[in-house]
Amino acid sequence: MGSDENSEANELVLENTDHENARLSLSDVEVVEEGEFDEPVELVGVAPAESDSDPETEAEEATQAVTALEQFLRVAEQEEEPLGEDDPAWKLTQDMKSDEALEQLTAELASDPENEELRLKVAIAHQRAGNFEMSKQVLTELVKEFPANLVARRYLAISLMHLGEWDEGLLEFETSRGPLTPLQAEFCEDISRLWTGQDLKGKHIVVVSNGRQSDQIQFSRYINEFRKLLPRKVGFVSDPEMVELMRSLREINRVDSQLFEPFDYFIPVESLPLRLNASPDSIPTAPYLHCSPRRVEARKSQFKLAKPLLGICWRDHQPEGPDEDAVDYRSQANSIDLEPLEWHLRELAIDYDLISFQQNLRLDERKVLNSCGCRVLEEDAFNNFEDIAELLCCLDSLITVESPIAHLAGAMGLEGHVLLPFVSDWKWGIEDGVSQWYPSLKIHQKQSEDCWRDCFSAVIDEVRVSSSLSAENRKAS
Repeated sequence: MGSDENSEANELVLENTDHENARLSLSDVEVVEEGEFDEPVELVGVAPAESDSDPETEAEEATQAVTALEQFLRVAEQEEEPLGEDDPAWKLTQDMKSDEALEQLTAELASDPENEELRLKVAIAHQRAGNFEMSKQVLTELVKEFPANLVARRYLAISLMHLGEWDEGLLEFETSRGPLTPLQAEFCEDISRLWTGQDLKGKHIVVVSNGRQSDQIQFSRYINEFRKLLPRKVGFVSDPEMVELMRSLREINRVDSQLFEPFDYFIPVESLPLRLNASPDSIPTAPYLHCSPRRVEARKSQFKLAKPLLGICWRDHQPEGPDEDAVDYRSQANSIDLEPLEWHLRELAIDYDLISFQQNLRLDERKVLNSCGCRVLEEDAFNNFEDIAELLCCLDSLITVESPIAHLAGAMGLEGHVLLPFVSDWKWGIEDGVSQWYPSLKIHQKQSEDCWRDCFSAVIDEVRVSSSLSAENRKAS
């Protein structure tokens, strides 16, 4: 429990544009002492089934995995050149005009069919246009000829995952993984402890963050699957802002933000789906991250609201991709320009009190939010995602783009609306408007690469109808 003298430091301030500050006390945060994880938690699980695999084959596969990682460690320091910054056709793909880009790039390739970079650009343009089978064909041939082209391998992995070919796709991701974080590199100093499927019974294994909040939230669900392998302890080295949140995982013994000993094996968090034989039919269900109901109720009681509370997030502050160009593309694809949608927000404000979950707010965005009376989370709030999780649990509804906020809401089984670009990340696994990973979230996907207005407008109409129905039900009761 926080002391009185620290109570001011333990408050999260919500700016209210009506000049009323709502302070949400964090003084009741339950701090987990370091020693609490010293004793192993007894894991009740089923012993792993006898394997029909040939021991020599398993040993060979483990050696190949270690060799692949060692290969990456050798090339990790090499900077990858951006793909044709001055190429007008390539710029069209970055501007989400994939069909035009394909036409121009295909014409260029016809005059130079052996050009490695041009073939890669054509494959990426196909992928961004949603032509995953064609992208796979081009990239498969490219990788056969140029196996050291890690960018091509990573884009091939993306196409394979979109096509549901998880075994091949996850292996390509492992073979061509992106740059290691300094923390992962620290673990990799002893590469012999990389876990690639060795017997874990009675062992200590540590999962290591890759520095991406969305990946930590999404793939941490697989940590609970370790119980079937009967390890003695399971640890997680996550980013500092994720530590408290990740302690809610059921089968975790220790969560920290830096390397700790002792442990027998480690595994990067993004490698969990491959090493635990993930498939679209075996995704561990949500919710798997949780908040204290008592603390959520305490937060709700401090909101003095006359209307339901709606959270909004319109930019992914931490876009991901296999290279610098892809990160730039994802940033643009997953971002909505707020100013043209100001009148939509004003409509929402009729039925809801609004609260922004957007990080790194720009001045122009603050002006739009001010005009709608939208509350704004202080930037310090994002230093602890357990606080963000509790605030999400206070919402009556949520509208967000692909972002850590969307992943967190889905991981806790909360309802909400997620706006995705025309070609979304494979990690959403969409079928009939529902995500295989987060079934509580309703997916709204753009029907073309054009602007967000129609998609956003449809979501707002649905949210307002939902608000009206809820109000009628409250009156009836």
